[in-house]
Amino acid sequence: MTGKSMFESISIYEGIGLFVLGYFFAFLPAYLVLSRAKSTWVTTICFIPLFALVMFLPLLIPNTEGAIFNKLLRFFLFLPLYNFVLRNIDLAVQRKNSPDEPFTFKYYLNFISTGFGTQDAPPEKRRSDFKEGFTYLFGALWDIGCGCIFILLNTYLRTEEWNYPFSVISKVGYMYWFASGMANLNFSYCRFTGKDVSAIYHAPIRALSPEDFWSNRLNLYIRGYLLRFVYLPIGGPKRPGIGILATFMVSGMIHEYQFDCASMDPAGFGWVFLYFNMHGLAVMTEQKLKRYFRRNHKAFYQKASQSPAMPFVFVPIHCLWQLFTGAIGYMSFDKIVDLHQLGFVQNFLASLPLPPFPM
Repeated sequence: MTGKSMFESISIYEGIGLFVLGYFFAFLPAYLVLSRAKSTWVTTICFIPLFALVMFLPLLIPNTEGAIFNKLLRFFLFLPLYNFVLRNIDLAVQRKNSPDEPFTFKYYLNFISTGFGTQDAPPEKRRSDFKEGFTYLFGALWDIGCGCIFILLNTYLRTEEWNYPFSVISKVGYMYWFASGMANLNFSYCRFTGKDVSAIYHAPIRALSPEDFWSNRLNLYIRGYLLRFVYLPIGGPKRPGIGILATFMVSGMIHEYQFDCASMDPAGFGWVFLYFNMHGLAVMTEQKLKRYFRRNHKAFYQKASQSPAMPFVFVPIHCLWQLFTGAIGYMSFDKIVDLHQLGFVQNFLASLPLPPFPM
């Protein structure tokens, strides 16, 4: 007997509809839990079934015939759900510190629904900044345009058909442009409406080292949550090595679920988790080396750290490290992203006056 699975029995439109309904109906129980919060631990435990629900929601997008957009939808829909749960837990911690402040549903929605971006406190009233809003808007259009050009270039050069790991490296480029563009769209909306959030990215291509990359430049809002919920309770300043390894392990498990949920292909299982653990070891080793040079070679350390030649030396080294580890860790990208196979991309490229690329 060959029957369809639950995921294949619904259309993509039904899957998106169920996802949206589930996401918005999750607001009410989350608010009820928070409004009656007496203990942070009890509140966090109450969010476990809600966490299970929102992690399950992307799976409602069916995997019919392995459609490209279905995979990408599951990949990107994971982000607001994950952020939703973390913000609720973060708000529960803040409620413990200020339990006497009024807590209305409007206040809750205003705090939770800001979208991407770091925000450690509820948004305060501020004026709309249209100049900065348009700056972010044009930045978003530029990023999305660059991502589209990358897709056309990769399709023309057929880089996604090259042998691994070059196929993965070609995909990570335009995925970064699209992620940056979506973040800038969100910041544009926040500036137009008067909400105050900080950027997720801070020029990650200029990172000097793994510690600089993860601490100061990439996914800063997720970094803030992991710092408060994992690093400080487990390690902190007294046991930084244990805290770093635990933080990257938790982050690796979360991202592993996101990639596996998107691809639904067991062939890519485990590579993302390995990538994050490699970087955890790199950050821990970097901190130990810095501590050693500060203690034993202080003059050399200060002179080297202040040298203007530092970026020219360490940025290329770090880029090579990212390419090496990314080629290993993001092997599952090949199971998710294959935009060069889209018919309208190939048709548009064929309409341009370009000579056929020899293979």
